[in-house]
Amino acid sequence: MDELKRKLGIESRTMHNTSKIDEPKAKRLKMLSYAKRRKAREDAARTQNNQYCNGYDFELFSKSSRVYPYLIRGGLYTTIDWKNHEAVKAFNLSLLKRDFNISIDLASGRLVPSVPSRLNYIKWINDLLAISKKVKVTSCHFLENKIDGIDIGTGSSCVYPLLGTSMHKKWHFYATEMDSISLECARKNVLRNPDYKQRIKLIQGSGRNLFKPVFEEYSYLGSKNPVAFTMCNPPYYKSKKEWNLNRQDAFGGHPVEMVTEGGEASFVRKMVEESVIYKDKVVWFTTLLGFKHHLKSIKALLESLSHQHAVTAVKHTTFKQGRTCRWGIAWSFFEGLNEHEAVEVKFKISNRANLNGQAVKDVKKYVHDRIAVFVTSNCCKDYRMKHKVIGGNCIVEISPSNGRGMFNVNVDVDSDSQVSFVLVPMASQNLAPSMDLKAKGSNYKFDFFKIVDNMRSCISQSRRWKRRKLKASKEELLN
Repeated sequence: MDELKRKLGIESRTMHNTSKIDEPKAKRLKMLSYAKRRKAREDAARTQNNQYCNGYDFELFSKSSRVYPYLIRGGLYTTIDWKNHEAVKAFNLSLLKRDFNISIDLASGRLVPSVPSRLNYIKWINDLLAISKKVKVTSCHFLENKIDGIDIGTGSSCVYPLLGTSMHKKWHFYATEMDSISLECARKNVLRNPDYKQRIKLIQGSGRNLFKPVFEEYSYLGSKNPVAFTMCNPPYYKSKKEWNLNRQDAFGGHPVEMVTEGGEASFVRKMVEESVIYKDKVVWFTTLLGFKHHLKSIKALLESLSHQHAVTAVKHTTFKQGRTCRWGIAWSFFEGLNEHEAVEVKFKISNRANLNGQAVKDVKKYVHDRIAVFVTSNCCKDYRMKHKVIGGNCIVEISPSNGRGMFNVNVDVDSDSQVSFVLVPMASQNLAPSMDLKAKGSNYKFDFFKIVDNMRSCISQSRRWKRRKLKASKEELLN
């Protein structure tokens, strides 16, 4: 039978099909850089930290909840009709009541807030504040006590201030809303929740100025202690026609919430321009983005700000809940919000007794010798490198040839033969310290992961490393 299969080519076709299925997946994984993989893990961890990552426990809704009449009970699971506007509205309002003890209602025809995705944004804000607390900056010491936040365009639900204050006892919100109907509904929602009403202030917003109404009405804000953060879910579309093409009837919405002149990109540009005025009064400016391609243009705008108004930190993330993706971007003018962040790669030398045919007794010395080989090998021609050993640690100074600044890679080896590489940004000679981390085109993480990838190959003396070294030697001879 085996001989017959071989003659008919059945076995070979099966093997061929299997490899064809696995090959694209393997290729995609190989193409992902260390930076992208690390970023994906961070975003996935944030989503996993969301209490709804494994479902919504529909069975736990009581008969008195709004969503109960809309529940569809199957053989193995319970759900709702996600295309039914009333069902989606009842579900999100019931979720707020069940899990956060928040009671709200919505103005007629206004947007239904997706509670799980709103929760992701709140958690990301909290992550940014955790970064600020670790920084040794005197102006951030207040974060241990009271935390003030601004919500631009809070909507009729007032969901961000209510969620934020219910989850964090130190948070206080100043929320603006331009639409009078939504503002009145938001006021009623705050009154419905007496436990949080003392920590939420509602302000009539303005289409021309985003932050000015808040700082005018509450002039003391930012004078003694800076506002910790601002947040915003901006209108995504520039016309009703564009909105109708992308409209999700299940969540509803009104043109005043969904459409703005110039669209999302224009709205966020205005926010960036205004943030310069209040750069000393707010630690983190943040906003959601509905279109991924706007992320690049907004980052470019932030990098293009003058030296006098240089942004010192820019961070972005992806919020994925179900089939919906949104993107968040944050920027700050406060010093030191990047330097503390540990960017580190670790790997273990598994066979310390016999590495590539060589007996290795002192792993640390071996690693330092291999780093010296790497620095002098000319295998990374886009970088100028030199190294030194201080106190048992090897430090590699790296300067990209295109003048994007400088950074160090600290290489350490512990007693278990685990090698760690840590990124340490430096102030270059040509740029001011505040500008160094935001210099145009700067991407220390990308450079760091690229170099560490090569360092690991050099230390383990992999085949890839030998091929690169041979290629570099040939190119050097030709030149």
